[in-house]
Amino acid sequence: MSNIAIVIPEEMHPCELPDDEGTISFTGRFLDTVDNDGTDARGKPRQRWVELQAWEYVDTNPVHDDSLPLDDPDRDMYGKRVLLLYAIGHSVLYHAPDGCSKGVITAVRDFPADEEDMRDWNAEDPGDLEPCPNCKPGNWRFAAPDDEFKVEVYWYSPVVCQTPALFIEALHRPERCKRCKHDPHRERTCWCRCAAYVEDPPALSIPGGRLARQLARKDPEIAEALKKNKVL
Repeated sequence: MSNIAIVIPEEMHPCELPDDEGTISFTGRFLDTVDNDGTDARGKPRQRWVELQAWEYVDTNPVHDDSLPLDDPDRDMYGKRVLLLYAIGHSVLYHAPDGCSKGVITAVRDFPADEEDMRDWNAEDPGDLEPCPNCKPGNWRFAAPDDEFKVEVYWYSPVVCQTPALFIEALHRPERCKRCKHDPHRERTCWCRCAAYVEDPPALSIPGGRLARQLARKDPEIAEALKKNKVL
């Protein structure tokens, strides 16, 4: 275990971010973000979208020294810069209580009525919520206070990246089929009836590419990692 004193840059401060299991805490700083505010490339509204944030911090865990196995990504990271890719999933959909599997059961009386109530509300503004087109719930605005709906809440995904190269990798879109652009289906037929799975070449997601290029203009290490990833 390392006992070397580390120095925290003045621009870094204690930070707390929510995640699906509670809260993550670190001493760091916010770098940049990409949030399309729920619109696609043509400006049309999305019902679900992801906001990406980039943070950096100093690894203060003394066990992250050179005694860790050679293949451990945290080996010799103590006192060094770490990048954090923090994704926030958004949705404006709500569902019938016995409808789709998504969402958290919420009584209408618990929907926030003002900005103060919004502080503890882990979802989009109720005024922006839309009924699911599949399970077709009623309009919550005309429901009784005890009526319940399943509201899709924010989800959080922090990805620790020990190097700029790993950060760029984390910005790649998930694996998908080159033929139908859907999730991998190597041993089955896709729901769209595509039976021949061909892996689409790895590539940055659209918001991931935007965030990478924004950061590259300010951070030479990220710019170099982006260049080596051959996505410029």
